[in-house]
Order: sequence, then C-alpha cells, then structure tokens
Amino acid sequence: MRDIHHQISRQIVDLTAAYERPVMVFETLDGIRSRVDGSQRFHRRMNSWAFRQWMDFVTYKAALAGIRVVFVDPRGTSKACSGCGHSSRSNRPDQSYARCVHCGYELNADLNAARNIAAPGLDALSQGPSDTARSNHPTGEVVLRPDGASGDTLSVSSNSNLSSSL
Repeated sequence: MRDIHHQISRQIVDLTAAYERPVMVFETLDGIRSRVDGSQRFHRRMNSWAFRQWMDFVTYKAALAGIRVVFVDPRGTSKACSGCGHSSRSNRPDQSYARCVHCGYELNADLNAARNIAAPGLDALSQGPSDTARSNHPTGEVVLRPDGASGDTLSVSSNSNLSSSL
C-alpha cells in the first residue's frame, strides 16, 4: 500500500505542478473514523484506509515542488451556498442536490461542497507566497482551523459561514 500511496501522491503533485501558482486544498480528515457512522463492514474498510500516510506523502511532495497545501475544516461546507454564502440545513433538500433558500442558486451537492472547500485555497493564493503566511505546522503547510483556535490567526475565507484562519 505504501508504494501505491507514493505513486498516487506523485501523480497528483505532478498534475498540480502543471498549473500556474498551484495550491492544493483538502478537507481535514482528523477524527474521521470517529465522526462517521456506518455498518461493521464499512468501519472495517475505513480502518484499513491509510489516508494519513497518503496525505503525508502528498504534503511533503508538494512542499518539495513548492506547492502550497491548505487544509480546510469540512464543517458547514455541504450546507453553505457556494454562490452567496448563506448557510442552512434547508440548502440540502436531499443527498445529491443543493438549492440555496436565500438566493435560489442550484447545483450538485458535491460540487457545492467542493467549491466551498476550494474557496480558502483561492484566498490563500491572494495572500502571496507561502513563506509570508504564518504557519505553525512543521512542514510549513497552511492549516485552516475553525474560528476560536488558539494562537495567532489570519482570516483567509471570504465566506463568513465558512470562516477559517491560518
């Protein structure tokens, strides 16, 4: 599995490096095993998924290639409108569909959440090179945390419902 993670992480970093001013944005997966409900079979599969190892490989390879990595707290990303920022459970009438009750914006629910996750990455781009960002992480990647996190913070999300900080 380790070799597969190396190969996949290399392909992702190489693909990302082909873009001008690349930034990689991921959901934080800390505690995912305890947050997800499912069958015994599902939990067995989740526990065998070495996502931490894969993410570590992506992170260090991206750092070597000079690519910023941003981690976003996923809370609220599926219920906030990627068009206007309004957040409501009513924005998700079902699992696959998102329709904002405030502005009427409609799209696939996964695409809506992906846009909400990508938004802090765009904000990080506008802040300049990664060496100007304040990062306490040993590898230097930018870690976005929900408001109220301890330490020095710098807001990077323009959507107040998804506000995160460095």
